[in-house]
Amino acid sequence: MSQETQSSRMKYIDKHAYFRCLELSVSESCNYQCRYCIFWRNNRRRALMSQELALAVTDKYLDYLEYHAQNIRQPLIYFGTGEPLLSWPTINTVSRHVRRRMPSLRLSLITNGSLVTPEILRSAKDLCIDVGLSIDGERKTQNLNRPMQQSGRPIDTYQAVIDALELGRSIDFPFYSLSATYNRPGFTQDALHVLSLCEKYSIREFALDYDISSLTPENYQDVAEELLSLYAIAREKQIGVFGYWLIPYLNQKEGDGFHCYCGNSAANSICITPDGEIKVCGYDPRSFGMLSDFESILQNPDYRAYLQHYNDGSEDCQGCELYTLCCGQCIFGDRSQEAWQVNCRFMKYLMEKLREGDESNAEGKAFPQAGDPLHDE
Repeated sequence: MSQETQSSRMKYIDKHAYFRCLELSVSESCNYQCRYCIFWRNNRRRALMSQELALAVTDKYLDYLEYHAQNIRQPLIYFGTGEPLLSWPTINTVSRHVRRRMPSLRLSLITNGSLVTPEILRSAKDLCIDVGLSIDGERKTQNLNRPMQQSGRPIDTYQAVIDALELGRSIDFPFYSLSATYNRPGFTQDALHVLSLCEKYSIREFALDYDISSLTPENYQDVAEELLSLYAIAREKQIGVFGYWLIPYLNQKEGDGFHCYCGNSAANSICITPDGEIKVCGYDPRSFGMLSDFESILQNPDYRAYLQHYNDGSEDCQGCELYTLCCGQCIFGDRSQEAWQVNCRFMKYLMEKLREGDESNAEGKAFPQAGDPLHDE
C-alpha cells in the first residue's frame, strides 16, 4: 500500500469498496450451544430467512455484481451466521436460482455437521456449494466445546462430524475445509487430530483460529508458538492453513491488494439478516436499516462512520510497521482495552517468527499460503 493509504485506510476502501461477498444470513438459529460462540454472546435470536426474501436479496446482489463485473474478483455468497442447514430449503432454492443466472458465482457454507444428509450433500455437489465442517479436536474436546442436547440428553457432536465425513466419502463429495477455534493454550493435540482428519478425508484447508479475547500478556507467546508449530506441520502435509493471525504475513506476500480477516470491516463483505436488515457482519448486533440496494450502502453516513472509527486506527497504529498489513482485525476490537494491546504484541511476535522461518529456509521457500478462506478475505 502507498503512504497515502497508510494514513487512512478509508481512502483505500473508497477506491476499492466492492462487496465481493454477500453473507446471506439464512439462519440466526443453531442447534448447538458452543462455549465460545460470538453470535450467542451478542444476539440470541432464532430467526430464519424466508425463501422469498432470500431470492429478492440475491437478485439485488446479482444485479450489483453484473454492474461491477470488471472490478470484483471471485464473488461469493456465504450462507452464514447460525447453523445454515436449519434453512436448507432456502439455501437449495437460492443456489438453484444463482446457477441459472450466474453459474460461476461461488457459494459456500460452514456447518456443524449434525444435519448433513445424503440428499443435502448430493444437492450441494450438483450445485457446486463449498461445504466446510466445524470440529475442535478429539472427541472429549469437541463434545465439551460444542455441546448439543436432544430431548434433554447430550449428543456426541464429534461423531456427528465423523458421520458427515464418512457420508461425504461414500458419495465422493469433497468437503472444502475443517475449522477450529481455540480459547486457551495447550490445543496442539486437538489441532493435530483435526489435521489428521484433513489427511484422512483429503481436505485441503484447515481454518485454524484463536479467540483474540482470550489472549493475555502471560500466554500470547505460548499461543503463537503452538500456532507456528502447527503451521509448519501442515506445510509438511501439504495442507493449507488460514487464520486471522496469518493476515499480516499473507499481506506481506501478496504485494498489491490485501487479505482481510474481516472483509466486512473493509467494505468487501456485507451481511443481510433474516429480516432484510443491513449489518457489518452477522455477529455484530448493530443494524443500519433495511436493504434497498447494494449501491447505496456505502452512502449510509452511520455505516461509513462505523467503518471510519475502525479503519483509521490510532496514532500508535499508524506508526506501526504492520499497520498496512494487519488490515482486518475484528471490528469489535477496542484499542483502549488491554486485550487489543496484547493482540498487537501477538501479531508482531508471529510476524517476526514467520519472517525468521522464511530466512532460515534453505531453499528460499516461504511458508505455504492458503487458498481463499471459506468465509471471506
